[in-house]
Amino acid sequence: MRMAQVFCIETFNTAASRAVVTAGGAVFTRDWLSGYGPFNAEDSAVAGNMEIAPLPSYGCLGGWGVMVSAFSKNQAEAVEFAKFRANYESQMIACDLVDIKPTLKAAYEDEELLSKKPELPSYLPVLEASKPRPLSPYYAEISGVMQLEIHSVITGLTTPEEGAANIVQKVAQILL
Repeated sequence: MRMAQVFCIETFNTAASRAVVTAGGAVFTRDWLSGYGPFNAEDSAVAGNMEIAPLPSYGCLGGWGVMVSAFSKNQAEAVEFAKFRANYESQMIACDLVDIKPTLKAAYEDEELLSKKPELPSYLPVLEASKPRPLSPYYAEISGVMQLEIHSVITGLTTPEEGAANIVQKVAQILL
């Protein structure tokens, strides 16, 4: 009987992780929704064998939001563009051409889009089980602290208990 090798690569970025998976070197990965396309491309060793599943708790929404800065010199035009970018037709085109997942639920039932992307409905449970990133002016700092401490735990430099305590202490300092 052949034993599977279990490993955790704590230094991979998205591209490096996808390369290992598409070469057939891993049985699962935690990725953004945009990973499904490369995993199932014709040149992928795992094409047809990758599925999408929600995380045990919840995932994080984010990435393709369109916003207008309060400091914009052309706010009216920027708002018009944001409305255009968020409309149904624009979302359908973005999904079709560059695989940006729509935010409008009706797009996941559109027959024309489903004929090109039959996997699209499998994204809904993942999206519905996800939450927006926390609203905080300190999000980037807090995220940085958490990444470093989690990396320390994964690499064995600290215990999970130490890492959690460090996160609590450092986040409290940021929020003071």
